[in-house]
Amino acid sequence: MSLGEKIRELRVEKKLSQPELAEAIGIEQSYLSKLENDKSVPSNEIFRALLSALEISLHDFMEAISMNGNQQKLLQIADIEGWYKAKQRHRVHSQRVFLYICSIMIVLGVTVFYAGFSKKIFNETQFEYWSQGIVLEGEPDNIFDSWRRLLDGNDRDIMRERGLEMERRKSLKRILLLQFKGSEFTEVSGSGKRLYSLEKEYQIPRPINSWLESIGVFLFGLGFVGFFLERKIYRL
Repeated sequence: MSLGEKIRELRVEKKLSQPELAEAIGIEQSYLSKLENDKSVPSNEIFRALLSALEISLHDFMEAISMNGNQQKLLQIADIEGWYKAKQRHRVHSQRVFLYICSIMIVLGVTVFYAGFSKKIFNETQFEYWSQGIVLEGEPDNIFDSWRRLLDGNDRDIMRERGLEMERRKSLKRILLLQFKGSEFTEVSGSGKRLYSLEKEYQIPRPINSWLESIGVFLFGLGFVGFFLERKIYRL
């Protein structure tokens, strides 16, 4: 819609004749006729009087006006030029925010997908550790395996007695951990400590990692589609 067509439309809506509107603005009817037929461009002062007489804001008036083909003429009016520049600044700001959001979604999508794919946050490997019993103070950590080497192998009675004692002291304990603590580690327990040795590793699927991968793909897709739509929304 052109400037003149909008003036005529609003005048008809207000049920005003050309002479009545011309008088309210303070111009000749012939000049108003030229404005409505887009044969003339009003000065900024007359344009303001026109908006006042039609009881409409600049923003509401310009929302229906097409700048295509009429931009050069319309920008001769200072208020319209200011409105247009402000609108362009807002458009550029909105476009940048839109692109930032798309970029963040892509980066977030890749990060979330990698977190699920690599299983670094929610580990799927379970480690099985075994301990043979409590190691007393002053004894080596592997006492249950090395006690024979600490005795004189020629005294069979002492060896038998020590062997029975170590069997009595044995108290097997199995723990499962999601965190790798090395091939061996010790843990304080009661009057001594326990030596835990790694026996097996298990792979236990955790649904949350699949969810993270799916969410990552979804976010990446939204960000990518956003970059495609940005061309249509802001550059047409």
